Amino acid sequence: MPGLRQHAASGVQKDGLQDRRACQGTQDLVMTFHWHHDRRDSIEILSLSGHAGLTVPDLIIATVAERLTHGDRLLVIDLTEMAGWGHVGRTAVVEAVRHLSAHRRVMVCPPRDKLTLWALRESDLTIEMCPDVDTARSRAEQQQPAAKEG
Repeated sequence: MPGLRQHAASGVQKDGLQDRRACQGTQDLVMTFHWHHDRRDSIEILSLSGHAGLTVPDLIIATVAERLTHGDRLLVIDLTEMAGWGHVGRTAVVEAVRHLSAHRRVMVCPPRDKLTLWALRESDLTIEMCPDVDTARSRAEQQQPAAKEG
């Protein structure tokens, strides 16, 4: 996994990454970004949390978008725990969602941030939105038998 090795200095962990950087010379303020990928039943869940700042674009492209582009399961991208967005981080997440939805079925659990929600909706009208992972799983289970029959 070249993406994980490439960003080892940023604090990559087994289930995601943690990028800690002091902001504007303040040692007390630490910004973190985490991701976790999980497979449950017929879906895959990618949970992003923390702050999407300047270092996030390369991390998302290298460790998330490239690894999850292909798959036969529904991919649920959970953004409900995102705490903050910089312009560059927001753009990277929106582009990654758009890229993934071009290659497979994607549902998004939207962030609380209305600007990012708007950007997601405007970037790709085919993306399904769900309030949470449990709702996404329920929808996937309801749609799965229909897909097998047809």
